[in-house]
Amino acid sequence: MERPQDLIHLATTTIKEEKIVISARGDHALVNKPEAHIADLRGQQIITHSKDTYLYHIIVNSCRRAGFEPHIIFNSSDVSLLKKLLIRGRGIFVTAEHTLSDIALYPEIRAAPVEDPDLKWHVCFVYPRNRKLSCVARLFMNYILAAYDRASLNA
Repeated sequence: MERPQDLIHLATTTIKEEKIVISARGDHALVNKPEAHIADLRGQQIITHSKDTYLYHIIVNSCRRAGFEPHIIFNSSDVSLLKKLLIRGRGIFVTAEHTLSDIALYPEIRAAPVEDPDLKWHVCFVYPRNRKLSCVARLFMNYILAAYDRASLNA
């Protein structure tokens, strides 16, 4: 998992992971394959989340590692706007799979998971590495972890 350098002094506990998906109108070749690869984005018009999000950076960095600069034509923090652009066929939407939980409402849209073990979206707790968590913080974190069938934190 990619982490910004300023997290060196912080600990993380993963709550859940999701695959990154490529979504487009059903007539687009990329989403009519059982799986996609980051290299498939080369030369494609991409719409995605705003530049201040983790998703934006993992997508851009993955493309760069694959040897190309992504052609991002639009980015926004407004997911409903990104979905509207997707529905209108304005580009390929690259996002975490939960963003498209309502995809069944749009029969013209299809999605394909990006098959790359290093390309995942992570939801994590982040906390100081060298400081003991309060009882209340541990209780809350364990409650959330249990809801996602994750192992509890040690006391």
